[in-house]
Amino acid sequence: MNKRIHLRNRPPLLTCGVSGVADISTGAGQPGWSEGGNPLTMSDYGREYRYADDSHERGGERGLAHISYALFALGIFTGNLATIGGVIAAYMGRGERRTIAGSHFEYLIRTFWKAILWFVILIVVTAILWATIIGILPAILLWLAYGLWYIIRVARGWVRLTNGELAPY
Repeated sequence: MNKRIHLRNRPPLLTCGVSGVADISTGAGQPGWSEGGNPLTMSDYGREYRYADDSHERGGERGLAHISYALFALGIFTGNLATIGGVIAAYMGRGERRTIAGSHFEYLIRTFWKAILWFVILIVVTAILWATIIGILPAILLWLAYGLWYIIRVARGWVRLTNGELAPY
């Protein structure tokens, strides 16, 4: 007799993209379940993440992820010097395992490189816009939008980490 578990009773991680009932004995053929049939892992865009209640993740990995987010947030006030420490911590914590904290490390690394790319683009655009006096206001608005994007991205990821959810994509 196959044991079945209703995913509606699970936290959001296991219900994301999966509906109905999954077979715990094999897990084979169930959308979103790992190939090995382990009911505590889910595949997400080809990557495998462990269930939110992994005991090994509560201390070290999650703590390092919180420190990384804190450094990213402090980067706003330190001219992004603290952000460099945050991205180094994210690279150190990324590792081979695919966990919830691992998804946040990848998210922070992507945030860092996207922020660098947009920073360089904004420097060039600002130089062009400041050449004309009319372009000063649009340049200021672009920088404010850039700062707002960064704050929202870091805050949104940190809240999801605190709630034990995967990082936003």
